[in-house]
Formats: sequence, C-alpha cells, structure tokens
Amino acid sequence: MPGITKAYHILLAAASDAVDLLKHGNVWDARKMLQSALLRAEEESMKDGGPDSTAPSP
Repeated sequence: MPGITKAYHILLAAASDAVDLLKHGNVWDARKMLQSALLRAEEESMKDGGPDSTAPSP
C-alpha cells in the first residue's frame, strides 16, 4: 500500500476513534490520539516523497 494511502487510512481510523472518545467526553485523549495519528500519517506520506513529489519542478 503506498504511503499516502496508508496515511489516509491512519487518519480516517483516528478520526473515527476520536469521535467515539469525544462522545464520552474524553477531549484530551482524543487530542493526543489525533496528534499521534497526524505524526504517523506524515511519516507514511514521506515514504512516497511527500505530497509535493508529484508537483512539477520549477
């Protein structure tokens, strides 16, 4: 699975879990989980060269 696709799935799963946490009032746990997911997603997207890898060079 390409890194950008994996990053998308990481963020999608984290968002779903965060909604469940927020429904139960766990704001700080949801925040920590989303921050962690963002870092993991960024690492995965960089494996493909990042979002700018398909942009033309100036």
